[in-house]
Amino acid sequence: MKKPRRYLKSLNKYSLLFLLVSLLTIKGTAFSQKFLQHSEIGFWAGGAHYMGDLNENFRLFRIIRPAAGFVYQYNPHERWCWRNTLSMGRIYANDKFSPRQVYRERNLHFRSDVFEISSQVIFNF
Repeated sequence: MKKPRRYLKSLNKYSLLFLLVSLLTIKGTAFSQKFLQHSEIGFWAGGAHYMGDLNENFRLFRIIRPAAGFVYQYNPHERWCWRNTLSMGRIYANDKFSPRQVYRERNLHFRSDVFEISSQVIFNF
């Protein structure tokens, strides 16, 4: 029997965090209608790409991996807002795609899940 992969365990933690943030945001309708008039919720999807030693020739479409995120923005004033973002993606690289024989013989490769939580204050002028 195969052991569960480690990234699945961490993904479950972040999925729980995402669900908690979503529920707290939805719960906002119960305590203040004015708060929701100044809130924005969004999702994004795209690709994650690694550029480094194992991908020196910028082979973009061969090793691009999925990425996605959740964005919540609160606009208390017309001049400034507060944005929180939760992003997830996976990067991957492999020497077998290298045009150089030396690198193909080295046979290095990796796959890594990347998680980012950010908070920003934005001033519009």
